[in-house]
Amino acid sequence: MRHRVKRLKLNKQRDHLKAMRRNMASSFFIRGYLETTGAKARMIRPVVEKLITKAKQQGLYQCRELLTFLNNKESFSNLWEKIVPLFINRSGGYTRLIRLNFRKGDSAEMARLELIDNPIKKVFDQPTAKKSENKSGKVQETLENQS
Repeated sequence: MRHRVKRLKLNKQRDHLKAMRRNMASSFFIRGYLETTGAKARMIRPVVEKLITKAKQQGLYQCRELLTFLNNKESFSNLWEKIVPLFINRSGGYTRLIRLNFRKGDSAEMARLELIDNPIKKVFDQPTAKKSENKSGKVQETLENQS
């Protein structure tokens, strides 16, 4: 019986759904936010929250489990070193889901999943101005870390 079992399948096969969860969680931890359709955002939110809770335990077993799930060292290091220290005293509710406008092409409901208290600006690398000289000797400022 399926009493109280809620899973969003999104009309995908099991392996595709699993890969999509891993990829979306990984990109969430790299960027600090995720803009996607509303259904996908509702599906990925509990996954991200459970991963943050697991990372807060700071054990070797949890480290290996997270590396296996995320399969990306950059997303793992962002989660382990930058995100977890922000939420040490919080027992849950690490993310917020913001509804956006409908997508122009197919009118799909869009949503933005982001970390609560908006630590993206504080934690993740921001573009920095870099000064370089041209051949003519003029100083030119460029931005680094653009995504």
